[in-house]
Amino acid sequence: MSVNYRSLVPGGFYSANPFDRTIPTSIRCNNPGAINGAPWEKNYPGYVDTVETTPGNKTTIFEAPEFGVAVWWELLRRYAAAGAQTVKDIINKYGGGQDHSAYVAFVTNKTGFGPTKKIPLNDDDTLLVFGKAMFQYEAGRPTPLKDEQIRYGLHLGRAKGKEDVAGPPPAVMLTEARTATDAPAPVIPAMTKDADALTLETYADQLWISRRAS
Repeated sequence: MSVNYRSLVPGGFYSANPFDRTIPTSIRCNNPGAINGAPWEKNYPGYVDTVETTPGNKTTIFEAPEFGVAVWWELLRRYAAAGAQTVKDIINKYGGGQDHSAYVAFVTNKTGFGPTKKIPLNDDDTLLVFGKAMFQYEAGRPTPLKDEQIRYGLHLGRAKGKEDVAGPPPAVMLTEARTATDAPAPVIPAMTKDADALTLETYADQLWISRRAS
């Protein structure tokens, strides 16, 4: 069964090829927050698959970037329930305990928010600014998503990914190409020969071989 890659917001950006390594992972996978495959995502609307993009790094693929934004919001909700509600705490938890001081510095500089500012989950204006900064850091370039797509993704997150509950999306005017090409993609480390991790390329090759054999 083919995947219906699309934008839920008519006229919005989306990626139809999650295997195009010339595009940053979070953009080509319709996963602006680069969410890395938590088990609960598998039951989330719009989920396609979770694959390793570089050794040890997993990324989830979504049918539409609005689903990716919704899952990002859901992750923030889970963080808040665990006590991580400020810019610094969210980003440090996002990084799994690593030193993410550069990440925090980038987001605070980009947003004007202090590291101890709480991010309210019901304030779309604050979430939009915060999300766009995080999405830019993850991709290495500004997100190609329209504001309307991010806002609808937030509504979708509160609706647990259900479009009928979130309501109809707005429409946006789009003149540029779906896939952004205005900045170089970050260099992705090459897979070592003895690594057994499944990359997007080998995953794509297996899909092609499987389809030829069927």
